[in-house]
Amino acid sequence: MIKIRPLPLGIFLVTMFALPPVILPPLVNAIPIEQIPKLNPHGGLWVSDRANILSRAGVTQISGDIAKLEVETGAEIAVVTVPDTLPYPTPKAYATALFNRWKIGKKSQDNGVLILVSLKDRRVEIETGYGVQRFLPDAQVKDIIYTCMIPSFKTGNYEEGIRAGVTVVSGFLRSAYGLRQTEFKPQIAMSILHLVLAILMVGVSFPLMLILYFVYFRCAVGGNGRGGRSGGSNGNSDYCGYDGGGYGGGGYDGGDFGGGSSGGGGGGGDW
Repeated sequence: MIKIRPLPLGIFLVTMFALPPVILPPLVNAIPIEQIPKLNPHGGLWVSDRANILSRAGVTQISGDIAKLEVETGAEIAVVTVPDTLPYPTPKAYATALFNRWKIGKKSQDNGVLILVSLKDRRVEIETGYGVQRFLPDAQVKDIIYTCMIPSFKTGNYEEGIRAGVTVVSGFLRSAYGLRQTEFKPQIAMSILHLVLAILMVGVSFPLMLILYFVYFRCAVGGNGRGGRSGGSNGNSDYCGYDGGGYGGGGYDGGDFGGGSSGGGGGGGDW
């Protein structure tokens, strides 16, 4: 029989300390979705910056832009930043679970969008509701991410990248609802009516009346607006741009999110 002699204590200790330590990945940065406080659209808050990468002014500005979109279209966008997406296997799985837990979008329309940024994963995910996927398909989402967001993320300017993403997604949503940045101006419309009446009274020729009417009508509908975007990155330098201004406060008056759901549509990208 072979006898196994125990190592002397000194040799055992030297061997133990000489071996490289086994270090488990820390979980201190992991934030389960159950621990992320639900956003408060009723209070004008559409952004949760758990990764602390946005300024206070940036959070206010982005929330205001989204609040304006919700008033105009009913669509809802939530922006969430996290240090990590553990314990979920992928950032995509995290985004889908968070979207459906919060029920972003209106129940009858499923017109919600979640923009998730994970620092440790170095990845951004845009999750879309069922009702958004038909006019904001997965390929378009990826184009928005890689064209408008990733370049800023690579330089560490997360706020600029997120704002650009929100702006372009909002443009697609406005376009889908048939809206444009321009608005009809009732004061000028009344001026048109008065002008036409005056022309009829003084007997100005009909062709001249049509010309004047056309000019004033163009002014009334604000012909210098940008309108909604309806395509991918096609060389237009304004595709990812925003004007730096925006809506100053929230106008939403519906409490929580409206009860939307996601089927896992959207896209993601690494930086």
